[in-house]
Amino acid sequence: MSRAIGALAGLSAFVALASAAWLAPRATPRADEAGWTLAEPVLLPEERTQGNARWREVSCAQCHEEIAREWGATLHALAWEDEVFQDELASIRRKKSCHGCHAPLPLVGTDLAQRPEERPMWRHFGVDCRACHLDAEGRVHGPWGAPSPGHTSVQDDAYAGAGSNALCISCHRVSIGPVLGIAQDFVDEQLGARGLSCVGCHMAPVERSMAVDDRTGEPLPARAGRSHALQTPRDPSFLAQAFALATERTATGALLRVTNRAGHRVPGIEDRRLVFEVTALDAAGKALATGELVVSRREYLAWGESRELALEAKGVTDLRVRATHDAPAYARPVVFLERELELAE
Repeated sequence: MSRAIGALAGLSAFVALASAAWLAPRATPRADEAGWTLAEPVLLPEERTQGNARWREVSCAQCHEEIAREWGATLHALAWEDEVFQDELASIRRKKSCHGCHAPLPLVGTDLAQRPEERPMWRHFGVDCRACHLDAEGRVHGPWGAPSPGHTSVQDDAYAGAGSNALCISCHRVSIGPVLGIAQDFVDEQLGARGLSCVGCHMAPVERSMAVDDRTGEPLPARAGRSHALQTPRDPSFLAQAFALATERTATGALLRVTNRAGHRVPGIEDRRLVFEVTALDAAGKALATGELVVSRREYLAWGESRELALEAKGVTDLRVRATHDAPAYARPVVFLERELELAE
């Protein structure tokens, strides 16, 4: 890894249940059903850390300022400095087992089946541009390989479609401390072979200039790419999309079915807890019965898995669903979904 460290110096500078809930038949979402509405993530004020304030110091930001700004607000950029991580790290005996994923040396050209090696410098940048794009020769890999006077560019299929999964999986299959290796679910279910990808759900497609000319300062021509403002459960509207909700009228009342449509189990952190509060309503909007489904470390929802909650009440016409997300970074549970659903016949 000495050559990778030298290249780094030269450049200087990625989520089960109560009250009559039970396992329903496993669903099998098709690839064309896995589309997500991806927009600029809206982060929550309850979080202890909002972003990496030093994102402009990454050398790539000189030409790729917009991309670097997006990255700076992600948990990748905070992978090392995040207060929640540092608190957990203090209680872990083998701390170095966490370092490789929270501050990794460049992954390009390494054995991605192995845990990444830790970076001995610039750890405050967490999982930075170099970790995912730089090789041991100092070349920058990406989906286009467009020529650049600032560095040697390499077009690499590892940044397109299902081929891009390997980089993400390298870290996200690892289970250490409170972190659950959710990417292993993606591997075990062979979702990549179905045309699904980590990027497809977590990086919104964009068309824009990806950089400025380092000689003229003018934006380069726009082209298709991906936003680096990674979509995660930090954004309530994105988290809501991880679940498909369906209702059903029963002989004694009504039923709510919650299906996990993410590409892995939910949650992905041991201390996360999601609660679906369900209220049965009559035609006048009067509450007839209530119940809840809880998704947690012990009661997790596997990919494609459904769980059901039955409410007993006569005259039910609708179900009101309010879901909250509690996590170590939040001062209080955050509402991520509020819906009123008409009963299906």
